[in-house]
Amino acid sequence: MSEAMELTERNFEQIGSYVRDHLDAWVRELWPLTTQRTDPLLLERIVRVEEELRSQRDLMKQGFEQIDRRFELVDKRFEETRADMNARFDAARSHTNHWMLFMTIVLGALGAAMTLATILVR
Repeated sequence: MSEAMELTERNFEQIGSYVRDHLDAWVRELWPLTTQRTDPLLLERIVRVEEELRSQRDLMKQGFEQIDRRFELVDKRFEETRADMNARFDAARSHTNHWMLFMTIVLGALGAAMTLATILVR
């Protein structure tokens, strides 16, 4: 292993000077598009793509809003249908209760009459 070299202030200045002298070339080598002038036609296409994406986003927002409104309408219809069904079930239950009361009275009277007839026949 080599021993660690101690750097002096002069060494740091030399390193800094070397980096400054070569930094532009290194950046151009690694990222050539960032340092070159971009083609105007390419920029125009980029702008058109961005505008189209914005338009598509707006259309998607409108579509989602319409879907939300549609769900609200469907929910409203379901609520109305449920309320109508509950009203019909309540009416049917009331009607059934009336008939059950009538049948209970008739059967009770019939049973009492049969009991009375049995007692009288003996």
